[in-house]
Amino acid sequence: MAVIVSVIGCGWLGFPLAQQLLAQGYVVKGSTTTAAKLPVLQQAGIDAHLLQLNPLPQGNLPALLAAANVLVVNIPPASKQFANHTETRYLQQMQALYAAAAASAVQRVVLVSSTSVYAPLNRQVAEEDSALGTPETAAGRALRSVEQLWKQPHRFTTTILRMAGLAGGSRHPGRFLAGRVNVPNGNAPVNLVHLNDCIDVICQVLRQNCPHTVFNVCADEHPTRRQFYTFAAEQLHLSPPQFLPSGTDTEPAGNYILNNRLKQQLQYRFLYPNPMQFAYTPPTAET
Repeated sequence: MAVIVSVIGCGWLGFPLAQQLLAQGYVVKGSTTTAAKLPVLQQAGIDAHLLQLNPLPQGNLPALLAAANVLVVNIPPASKQFANHTETRYLQQMQALYAAAAASAVQRVVLVSSTSVYAPLNRQVAEEDSALGTPETAAGRALRSVEQLWKQPHRFTTTILRMAGLAGGSRHPGRFLAGRVNVPNGNAPVNLVHLNDCIDVICQVLRQNCPHTVFNVCADEHPTRRQFYTFAAEQLHLSPPQFLPSGTDTEPAGNYILNNRLKQQLQYRFLYPNPMQFAYTPPTAET
């Protein structure tokens, strides 16, 4: 009998992930917040359902969870949520989803989190360092609370994937800082991961037994911000950012996200180990 995977959030990552899971023989359910996008998912072979968390579920969450063996939670904090100091809203959304999952037959959960859960430690950072300090951003603080929620003992097992900065596919970081001047922290390392590696890691997690585990998902190499964003802007023929000269600002060393646990426990080899070699595709609609 085929394994049924429910992907909550079929956007930039979730949609191509769902397509890859279908290609590997899984039965895939998926959610979108927009009714107009349902046909796009359905045409790809996904059992698609409308779902919004406001913060209580609105849509067909019971159908998304019905008979699902695996739940992939891929709902990042929306930045606009935090503009009005509503940091708790994201936690409320995840609490509602957690309660529904707990009442379902789901056996495994993969939670897509972020390396923003780490405080600015300005050194090499491993998974156990998430208990140190306070994340800089409201999104990071919210994600840390959400991780603790899904870590609670339950009959399903949870694997947490802390994704570094997301790039690849239609998301080209050359636009992020292009044309800016007096940009600080030029010597700080970048922590990025390619879309294809995100998908591949999730697929490997589903194939292997790694319950109650947290993995950093970040490319091997860490060029400096000055090196990477200058190069990325030039690839799009945009004006590169102008960083402050070294030594003219109080530059923090920056976090250097380690991926040792992922590579050792899953024997994972990154498809794109160096962000300077990331591949991109023309922009496409995100679902």
